[in-house]
Amino acid sequence: MVAIGQNLAAHGVFGHPFAETIDTGPTAVVPPLYPALIGILIRLFGGSAAWFILSGGVILMQALSVSLLPRLSRMFFDDARPGVCAAILCILLPVYSWMPYWDAMYAAAGLMLFCVASKRLLDAGGSRFTAAMLTGFFSGFLALMNPATLFVSVPWIVFAASESGKRWSWKERIRLAGCCAAAMTLMVLPWSLRNYSHFGTLSLKTNLGMTLFASNNDCASSSLLSELISGCYAAHHPYGSLAEAELLKSTGEAGYDRYRIAATMDWVRAHPGRFAGLTLRRIAEFWFPNPGYGVYVLGIWVITAISIPGLFLMRRNPVLKYLGAVFLLHPCLYYVVVSDYRYRYPILWLSLLPAGYAISAALIKLRLLKQEPLAD
Repeated sequence: MVAIGQNLAAHGVFGHPFAETIDTGPTAVVPPLYPALIGILIRLFGGSAAWFILSGGVILMQALSVSLLPRLSRMFFDDARPGVCAAILCILLPVYSWMPYWDAMYAAAGLMLFCVASKRLLDAGGSRFTAAMLTGFFSGFLALMNPATLFVSVPWIVFAASESGKRWSWKERIRLAGCCAAAMTLMVLPWSLRNYSHFGTLSLKTNLGMTLFASNNDCASSSLLSELISGCYAAHHPYGSLAEAELLKSTGEAGYDRYRIAATMDWVRAHPGRFAGLTLRRIAEFWFPNPGYGVYVLGIWVITAISIPGLFLMRRNPVLKYLGAVFLLHPCLYYVVVSDYRYRYPILWLSLLPAGYAISAALIKLRLLKQEPLAD
């Protein structure tokens, strides 16, 4: 993302993502918003000032995410206390690392704001058409930052609409769903058309094939950290392999994407046991990341562990259906590529809230026990 932002600032082209190898031209290997932000800041303020602003922005996003937890807790549980406990847990533990070169914290804060804003719009007494359109535009905007946010925003739209509109007719619900989908499409359409013009694909990203190929091969490890240390990832990815970068440039990003997806599928069919083992480890590492990443992983481990009894305690709460949908859908793609703890950040707040629920319930139970008179 930084390389694209720098190229955008210097040459006005959204491209040259693999600065360590060769200039492969215009790109769609990452979504547009965050690299565009980097490029605009570099162009306006210079590299050093842009880096300072991006660093401060990440800190602000972390603070915003923590501050929104009580508000979301009131929405989920009609009680701010689980959110307060989650916020305290998040402050005390080393949870969010400093990574201004990635969009992860912006995506997390954006999704939290999206849930608050869309619920308020759908509950308001104003125009339902306006509420649906604004909700769709916001969801599409987040998709241009990280397409995986759709696996969080779309289930929320379905859940919030079902809770807010229990008296709506099916015809009204279908009409509002259509408006929301149309707004999402309009938001992402310019980027999709740009990609079709350059690469012949309407996809928001063209990095699936290269990531799958670098993640599933004879030297592959379960985590990105391990593959970077061994050199396996660089040897199979255009950012580190000149041969892969030249192949990408000659075939085009969309062609390279299809070619490397096919190559990965061939490898999986030839090595089913190896692929199964990698996938099982990556499933575990999505929820309990590789300890080699350092102290921030400890915080994620603790939050995940505490959230498990929290999910059990809130089993009769309707919001559990939403959490279940996100936990089922969002991680799926990350189970078949190298694991990295930053992939968890956009939905970590959905584990923090059940963890806060468990802590809050334990504190209430402890207080009640202290208030009970001692038996004679």
